[in-house]
Amino acid sequence: MDYFPVLKLIALLLLVDLGYAAGNYQTYDQLPKGIDWRRYGYISPVQNQGGCQASWAMSAVGAVEAHLGIKNRRLDQLSVQQLIDCASNYGCGGGWASVAFNYTRDHGIASKTSYPYRAEQSTCSYDPSTSAGRIRSYVTLRYADEKCLAEVVYNIGPVVVHLDSLHDSVLEYKSGIYREEDCRFDMAYLTEAVLVVGFGTDSNYGDYWILKTSFGKNWGENGYMRLARNAGNMCGVATLAQYPIV
Repeated sequence: MDYFPVLKLIALLLLVDLGYAAGNYQTYDQLPKGIDWRRYGYISPVQNQGGCQASWAMSAVGAVEAHLGIKNRRLDQLSVQQLIDCASNYGCGGGWASVAFNYTRDHGIASKTSYPYRAEQSTCSYDPSTSAGRIRSYVTLRYADEKCLAEVVYNIGPVVVHLDSLHDSVLEYKSGIYREEDCRFDMAYLTEAVLVVGFGTDSNYGDYWILKTSFGKNWGENGYMRLARNAGNMCGVATLAQYPIV
C-alpha cells in the first residue's frame, strides 16, 4: 500500500484544523528553498541530556512543544523528566519517540518548570491535574522518503527523526553540512533521536536538514547540526520520521 496519498490527506486536514486553507499545502516540487521554524518562536532552547540517554524524550517533547505552539500561537516548554520517569522502563537507557508520543496522548505532560530535568531516572511523580498539554496521536512518515519529510516539515511543522550517530565525526562536528560515508540507515543502527526544525540549500555545499540535538549549546552550531539532505538518506534521517497530531 502506498501511504503517501494518505499522509497528504492527513496533512490537508491538519492544515484546515489549524485554520489554513487546504489549497495552501505545498507539494515537494512547489516548496521554496527552505524553512526554519526557529524563526517563528516555536522551538524551545537546546538542552543537554548529560549522562542520560534522553534524546528520545527530548526530541519528542520538542516536537510536541512546536506543534502545540503552532496551533496555540505560543511556546510552552514541557517536561522531559516526566517521560524519563513515567513513560517507559527505558528511562536513561534510550528509547523511541513513539513511546513518548503514546504516553503523552494517554496521560498528558507537565510543564518543564513543574517537573524539571535531572538527567537521571527517578520514581514517577506526575500529577495528571497539572497537565500542560496533550496530543491526539502521531504519524509515521513513509520509509526513507526525504521528499515526504520535507513536505511535512514545511507544511505542518518539525519532525522527530532517528540517526546512526555512533561515529567519531559526530563527536567532532562543529559546523557546516555533515556527511559521513560510513553512516548507515537501517533501523538497527539508529541510536539518536533529533528534531528536524527546517531545511535549506547552501550555494556551495548543497541541500541540508536543520537538526536540533540534545547535546547542549556548546556542541555543533549552538546545539544544531546541518545534515546533508537528498544524499541517499544520510545517517537514516528519513528511515523513521514521526510527528505528533495536536
